[in-house]
Amino acid sequence: MASIRQTALVTHERRDFGGSYFDSFTHAKMFRSYQPFDFGVKVARLFSQELGSHQVNKKFTYYTIAQKNAYVLPGGTDDYSWYVGNDASTEFRITEFLGSPTDTPGKGNLPFKIAANKDWLHEPAIIKLGGHGLPSLRILGYPVQRSANSFEYEVVIQDGDANAWIPVSELQPDKTFLRISSGVSDELNQKFAPDEYGDMYKLQSWVSNYANKAEFTDKFIRTEIACRMKGEKIQGSYNVGGTRQSGGAISSGYVYQTDIRDKVEGKMIQKGTFITAVEARLEERTLMDREMAMQFSRVEKTTDRDSGRIIKFAPGWEQLVQDLWCIAA
Repeated sequence: MASIRQTALVTHERRDFGGSYFDSFTHAKMFRSYQPFDFGVKVARLFSQELGSHQVNKKFTYYTIAQKNAYVLPGGTDDYSWYVGNDASTEFRITEFLGSPTDTPGKGNLPFKIAANKDWLHEPAIIKLGGHGLPSLRILGYPVQRSANSFEYEVVIQDGDANAWIPVSELQPDKTFLRISSGVSDELNQKFAPDEYGDMYKLQSWVSNYANKAEFTDKFIRTEIACRMKGEKIQGSYNVGGTRQSGGAISSGYVYQTDIRDKVEGKMIQKGTFITAVEARLEERTLMDREMAMQFSRVEKTTDRDSGRIIKFAPGWEQLVQDLWCIAA
């Protein structure tokens, strides 16, 4: 079965199958080529591009790059796909009620029939209905197709109590059951229950790109070089992160707040080091751009109105949660 819907992760494909028989069509369905860049099967990952940063004061940066929990895409590639395996226990759905409202299905250990949406099961599999406190059911024989999406099963209650039975309310359409076990004789057994394989989600997304800049005139650069060559330092001292530094009072140079954990102390930039400090500041700003995008961004593909080139915005955490792709434990 395959279904596709539009979400923050762009593409959603679901494939599931079950039974005890595998042929070439099954193999072709399981192993296919797919694009774009594939990360394989992942349970839960946060993805980002490598920027060579070790900063840990940003939660998404900390849980990805800082923990080496990130992948670097090949050059020139900014979209990717991966598969996520769902629970291997498949939910079966009853499609129609095969009986009358006055029946007591299963009483006296008599077989009765149910109809389900999949034909994966057969004897000696044992199933469990969703209702609380109900006995399990043993499947007898193989299912018989009633319609395109309805298959008839013969079952019997797995209970030594001959007075046990299943309320008809638990056998109505859209009620569900799971395969839970199997049961065979202890000698000369020739019956084997089938297995089932849960849904596989193929997800696809892309990474965003960020840019910041600082521009300097040629005279500003020459002045900085001259100050660096002279080795000029302003007399005095200042405090950075609780450590006393020499080289001038805070009022003597350009100061900016560098540590989000310290709202009082600042960092002074001396003459001759401003351009280098601004480069570090731009890296910090770009990291924060990415951090905020990973929180609030919404999936979008548009174009730059000047260059005509594609701009991609990857989905942020809030949109992923809203789409129910992320479940808090």
